[in-house]
Amino acid sequence: YQMNRPALSSVMKIHDASDGGKVTARLNMSILGHYGTWSLSLTDGTDIEMRRLGVFAKEELFAYRGTRYRWDMSTGNKQGRLYREDASGQKLVAQFTAKGWFRNSCILAVEAGELDTLVVLGTCVAALNRDI
Repeated sequence: YQMNRPALSSVMKIHDASDGGKVTARLNMSILGHYGTWSLSLTDGTDIEMRRLGVFAKEELFAYRGTRYRWDMSTGNKQGRLYREDASGQKLVAQFTAKGWFRNSCILAVEAGELDTLVVLGTCVAALNRDI
């Protein structure tokens, strides 16, 4: 995947390099940054809303196909973990380690088969951008 966002735009486009650069998702980032709701729109018509758990919280919540997920960046050390939450508890499904908060680059590991990679990628980018 490749991502780009024009200067002063609140929309980041995610392109699938394996499909000729076709736009596969759009990440709409609120101008209010830390306070607004952000959404990831997939080309299949799915819209995923991400909300911060609280004003000062370093956790992002979203639901996908009836399941609740939570990005937790509260551990510090430029790391984040994505958990699937259900009645039985929570399960780690992805995590990242960033080189630096202000560089927007990271290593992202995803548990295969747990969640669509595009959803993990888009929500991870949102979590990183909201937290810097």
